[in-house]
Amino acid sequence: MVAQQGPPGRCNLAFCFVQRQAFQEATDAPRQHPLRHQYISVHGPHEQDTIESSVSFVGTWLVTLLTPGSKVLGKSNIVGLHVGPKNVFLITGAQNIQNLLRNSPNVGFETFTLLAIRNMIGATPEDVAKFAKDKTGRLAGDAEPGQTRYWAGMHSVMQKYLSQSHFANALGTTYQQFFSEQLARFPVGEWTEISVVRLMKEDMARAAVLSLLGKRILEVSPEILDLFWEYDKVLGTILYGPPRWLFKSVYATADRFCGAAGNYFHDAWTSFDWGGLDAEADWEPVFGSRFFREFSKWMMECGFSLRTCGGFTGVTGIVA
Repeated sequence: MVAQQGPPGRCNLAFCFVQRQAFQEATDAPRQHPLRHQYISVHGPHEQDTIESSVSFVGTWLVTLLTPGSKVLGKSNIVGLHVGPKNVFLITGAQNIQNLLRNSPNVGFETFTLLAIRNMIGATPEDVAKFAKDKTGRLAGDAEPGQTRYWAGMHSVMQKYLSQSHFANALGTTYQQFFSEQLARFPVGEWTEISVVRLMKEDMARAAVLSLLGKRILEVSPEILDLFWEYDKVLGTILYGPPRWLFKSVYATADRFCGAAGNYFHDAWTSFDWGGLDAEADWEPVFGSRFFREFSKWMMECGFSLRTCGGFTGVTGIVA
């Protein structure tokens, strides 16, 4: 976790999950007891203070959740804590953040995304390993014989079909169309009292799903939006990858959501006419947008399991 120091009493946070190796490269931090807070200053002698945790293996993140931010950050500009077996660091100060990002090859887009693929998406160990072993990065380039560039392939699909003006405009147009259909139930020229939260969670979310993924997902998995909002409640927990045995309900919620998305993906993939005119349409009802159709083709070309494809469908198509 990297924090950019703002005005007094405030802290603008950005998130970066740092391996111990990366942190030591930037700060030369000594190894400490695995279940204690570590307060470490990178500008001068090491200063340490500890907050004990009596919960074996779970670590100091439970204590951190109950500790005011001003107390944690008030003693040092770097705090190390443990989330189960993982090392997480809260870092403040522009110079510290620059040193960390500049000096360590282990901190970057792939570090955070791999964490999301493993925990939020719930990819199988075999599919996680495909990304973990790919050290070729995201930039375009030729692959070696027998090599699949997973990072570059994913980045290429997203960059082309989400950022190029034609496809971005198509997404905006279909979203406006579906959202207008949701609003059509309100009489023109009459006052209507509505819940803003309900409008966002139901009408706007439905329009976004229809625009990006098409109508088939709501036919195959009509409960997908309700499952998403339940999943949304546990995202902050599951991202850290806590022990499944300790967070059974959290993982059950994620499994229900990703499973429903996987059922839709299987139906869409097996029923779509890839030789028809819709294969290159800006929008069609089975896969929705051109982006998700191309993203689905990329997933299958990579040989991902249905569990991984379902997780990608839910997280990339709905959560994102």
